[in-house]
Amino acid sequence: LDRLVRDIVTECRDFKYSEFIPMLTTRIRVLNPSVLQLVLGWIVLLDSVPQVDMIVYLPQYLEGLFNILRSDNRDIRHSTEMCLDELLREIKSSAVERPGRARTAIADASRVVAR
Repeated sequence: LDRLVRDIVTECRDFKYSEFIPMLTTRIRVLNPSVLQLVLGWIVLLDSVPQVDMIVYLPQYLEGLFNILRSDNRDIRHSTEMCLDELLREIKSSAVERPGRARTAIADASRVVAR
């Protein structure tokens, strides 16, 4: 079912990602490892969709990703580290291509880290 929904979401031209991200943000605070793995999968998937700029939404879910790093579940922590590494790579690469985007992402992330 999850795969079917993912296919529908990624192929739908009118899907409102800006309304979907807050649902992920809510779910990322759940302690259930299965739910967290599902949310991480969605973040990674949406990050791979060209029409979705997950860096723009980073302030909404970054704190949740950091909280997952405290999990006792090694697989979830590893998946989260990989997700964070990819997001950081994107920010670094956009520093050359889109410096304003990179500055905004870094400023937004620093506010989350400072909490």
